[in-house]
Amino acid sequence: MEANTDIVPNYKEDMCSKTLDLLEKAVYISVSPDWTEEMLDAKVKDIIAVIEK
Repeated sequence: MEANTDIVPNYKEDMCSKTLDLLEKAVYISVSPDWTEEMLDAKVKDIIAVIEK
């Protein structure tokens, strides 16, 4: 937004500790509506294998 071009935030590493804590635990799992039941089962098995490590 042009009105904000001169604004320079002063972010620090410890500013949003709760958000950072949540992001450390977050995962993104990509799925497709075109996958078969077998493909979904394989993805679930892969995820479980990683969790159980």
